[in-house]
Amino acid sequence: MNRKTLIKNKALELFNEHGSRNVTTNNIVESLNLSPGNFYYYFKNKEAVILEIFTEMVEEWNSDEYQLDKVLLTEEVLLNMLQKTGEFFWKYRFIHKELVFLIENDNNLKEYNHQIQKIRLQQLRTMINYNIEQGVFRKLKSEEKDFFIDFLWIGSLFWQPYLEVTDQINTSKSLTKITSHFLLLFNLFKNYKY
Repeated sequence: MNRKTLIKNKALELFNEHGSRNVTTNNIVESLNLSPGNFYYYFKNKEAVILEIFTEMVEEWNSDEYQLDKVLLTEEVLLNMLQKTGEFFWKYRFIHKELVFLIENDNNLKEYNHQIQKIRLQQLRTMINYNIEQGVFRKLKSEEKDFFIDFLWIGSLFWQPYLEVTDQINTSKSLTKITSHFLLLFNLFKNYKY
């Protein structure tokens, strides 16, 4: 593994464990027994490594494994999708937990995030429309569909801050709880003739 990847991976680990606001570039290099110059050779500042991690996250999400636009959401597929998505979000949990703070403090990240959010919302809309067309979900009025999509999106983006503000322990076991909540939400719109 090259040094840049080593630094980025250690930063991700420390940001997930302590929060990016509580981790300095010195903390990152000290935990790797490297000099600060090693960090600054690859990254201009902490924001640059965060942007690199965010970009890695987006590229991973763009892999075929997460492309569900034209997938029938049977219960088995849905459970698998929710599990994979939860694990993915857990891997990059500091981003989801601190997203508002991160984009307020980095205009490049803010612009990139807004582009990605628009794409993701359209993908979600396509997935829901496809499953309505295929009879997996019942036909929805426009406002019901908007509610369904918005609620799915809000839940997926902000479940970690939700756990934080409600003083619930944010562990990988929290995935089980959020998965069951998403299943309940999907079942509200399910076509029971399917």
